[in-house]
Amino acid sequence: MKTFKLAFIALSLAASGHATAQQQSTIASESRDASLAYIGTMNFIVGRVGSECLSTLGRSESPQKFVAAWQQRNTKHLNAAAMYMEKRLEEAQVNGGAEKKASVFREVTSVSRANGEIVIRGWFAKDTKEVACKRAVGLVEAGAFDFTPKMPMYSELESLALWAQK
Repeated sequence: MKTFKLAFIALSLAASGHATAQQQSTIASESRDASLAYIGTMNFIVGRVGSECLSTLGRSESPQKFVAAWQQRNTKHLNAAAMYMEKRLEEAQVNGGAEKKASVFREVTSVSRANGEIVIRGWFAKDTKEVACKRAVGLVEAGAFDFTPKMPMYSELESLALWAQK
């Protein structure tokens, strides 16, 4: 869990640097950007666990099926993140053209990827791949990565979901 907290701190720091630019925006907000990056990070982690671990553990399901099961449990927040990303990219396109749109996309995806990599590397550095995979798959299947009130950013995630419903 220490690497998870580290990823959360890095995510928060990355999101906080964009507050000034976003004050003039109608779509973008620091809270929604942080939620988007957090959801993206969880999606990245679950995807990597599926692609790296299922065959190691001798499981026959595909990584896509593994990820789809997690995504199904978290549809509300994933759909809200997708809607926000779409609107955020549209806004960037209007305000700065294709270059700005590409920049925003790279920024959001790089934060998610970097934080996800921190967590994954931490897991695999501690144990053998089989032990790390067993623990990681178990965590995903037990709901440790589901968006529930136990998550540190749950209120922001719920706020994003409410925004998406409007």
